[in-house]
Amino acid sequence: MKILTSYKNGFSNTFRNARLITTVYLFVLIPALLIALPYWSAFRKAIDDFIAPGKLLSGFDYTAYTELMRFEGDRISASQVQAVWLVVFYLFVSLFITAGTLFILANKDIKSSLSSFVAGGSKYFWRFLKLKLYFIIIQLLFAALVWVPFAIMIKFSEDGSFNEKKMFFTLLPFFIIHFLILIYLFTINNYSKIIIVAEDTRKVLGSLWNATKFVSRKFFGAYTLTILLSVVPVLLIIFYWKLGLNATSGWTIFFILIVQQIFIFLRSSMRIWFLSGQIDYYRS
Repeated sequence: MKILTSYKNGFSNTFRNARLITTVYLFVLIPALLIALPYWSAFRKAIDDFIAPGKLLSGFDYTAYTELMRFEGDRISASQVQAVWLVVFYLFVSLFITAGTLFILANKDIKSSLSSFVAGGSKYFWRFLKLKLYFIIIQLLFAALVWVPFAIMIKFSEDGSFNEKKMFFTLLPFFIIHFLILIYLFTINNYSKIIIVAEDTRKVLGSLWNATKFVSRKFFGAYTLTILLSVVPVLLIIFYWKLGLNATSGWTIFFILIVQQIFIFLRSSMRIWFLSGQIDYYRS
């Protein structure tokens, strides 16, 4: 099957690009050290670890969120405002990284180097940013199609209100539908970027339309490949969370630092594997 061949070729191509993996790793690590880690430290200090996942989910009785916002809502809201700017900043960084990565992966005649990566990131950054803006609008439209019916259902419920337990189970099918749609949109988004770089075109809307036709025509293969390529990164994240690392001494702090850097490095590898697999499938 083509999807399995692309999956395997993406894996093989990833580890032939050790220099590219290192470059992506550094471009992810440096912003995290400069901005994200200081923010996270201040955030945890502000709320005294009140929303540590283990504490929040232990004995979950559908009232945890209500209690959390009642007692810590003001401080959490202030931190969320700062988090929005971090997300915006990382959005720009991520677009630049993806542009530089695709530039090297889609052009086999270009040598993988820092200068090539930066050149590709600079060349395609604004096109990817325009594509991102289009997709934000598209995602909002699809979100409205999914969640407006949910809001109407809540508004006109028999008793006029839902308790948290009832709302949770009512929300679940809407969440699943929205999640499946997001995978479809995410797949189109990636192939749009691949087309922009592979064809070196400035026609962002045209690339978006061509990617939509490609993914729709090859729906089973393109959609399934996206899910397959997501399995290992998701398992990696789950494994990292399950480690539950806590610093109790200088040695454990050092160990946690090493594990975190391995995790970031592996995520950089997964990013390249993902894009390599999709490029191979597009060309096949």
